[in-house]
Amino acid sequence: MTTGPADTPEPSLLAALFAFAFLGFLFASLYAWSWAIRNRQALWLWSGWQRDCPTARIGLVDLIGCAACMIVAQVLTLGFVQSVSGVPKQKPATASLLIEQDSVSQPVAKPDKTPTWLTPVLTLSLLFGGILAVLLVLARTGAPPVLIGLPGSGWRIDLRVGLIAFLLATPVILILSQVAVRFTKVEYEHPVIDSMRDHPWAFPLLFIGAVIGAPLWEEFAFRALLIGWLDSVRSSRGDLRTIFFGRRNHETQVVVDRDSDSSADPSENEVVRTRENPYAPPIAFPLSAGVTSESIQNDAATKPFPPWWPAIVSGIIFGLAHFGYGVSWLPLIVFGIVLGRLFQLRKSILPCIVVHACFNGLSMLGLAVQVLSGKG
Repeated sequence: MTTGPADTPEPSLLAALFAFAFLGFLFASLYAWSWAIRNRQALWLWSGWQRDCPTARIGLVDLIGCAACMIVAQVLTLGFVQSVSGVPKQKPATASLLIEQDSVSQPVAKPDKTPTWLTPVLTLSLLFGGILAVLLVLARTGAPPVLIGLPGSGWRIDLRVGLIAFLLATPVILILSQVAVRFTKVEYEHPVIDSMRDHPWAFPLLFIGAVIGAPLWEEFAFRALLIGWLDSVRSSRGDLRTIFFGRRNHETQVVVDRDSDSSADPSENEVVRTRENPYAPPIAFPLSAGVTSESIQNDAATKPFPPWWPAIVSGIIFGLAHFGYGVSWLPLIVFGIVLGRLFQLRKSILPCIVVHACFNGLSMLGLAVQVLSGKG
């Protein structure tokens, strides 16, 4: 008599371990929410949140260059797949696969012609395309990496902020996802799910692509580049040159050093210190204790935060990029808005990457448990 996957002790043990880990996540999330509510006023005035001071370095040309890098990386990878999988080159396989993919997932695999490892390999190819885009943006703008949203000296604080944001945002996104599925009766579909069901052994490759590859390049594209360009648009005052090319060093107002004694705002062309020091506030961002008064700067409360609309636009585009895979795009719009706002308040993609990677990792582990237990 043959037993199914659900009858074996190993999947049951795996499901139990995941349930225990998920329960721990829920307790940590509840604690993070209670801590945030108790310290809401101090969090609002925390000196680590960046006030509105757009650098306007990113131009429309940078978004076009990033898209070109992604396309080149995908085409080269698909060409390699064609050569090793025996797909005839005269067939329009490349064009059709590019049309069917979204920003996170990869082309819908054809079991008889497309290798199983195509999904994670294409995700990693997008990562390489993103790295090339970073190099092009740095070379074109001549900007320090921190001014386009790459991590700086405050990376330790960014990691803690990202972890706390993950604990706060993930339960909300999961609830919204379940509500969307319940009301629409549309099940979530994704090529990664299909690949896991057909080939569970490919989980490590799929995990690497979803937890490492996708968050890295997506956060750079949707947050650093897209929100950076929207900041250039709103600070351009109708100047087409700024909209298309951004501003150069001598034209750019960079992030103000909030640790300085002066509370006066710099003029538009004044060069002030970069975010290297301002992004490392005087204290850490704790989870176990309230934010002390030493972290609150009096002049920070008088300066406005960045407007919400760039984060909203970025979140909508991020969610719609996942359109066609059930109703996941609805909660992902909210998820994208949260990540966009986090980027605005830290001017760093690192906390966004932490949230995105942890969220994808939790989802992938849940998917693995479902597939291996025979319930997926």
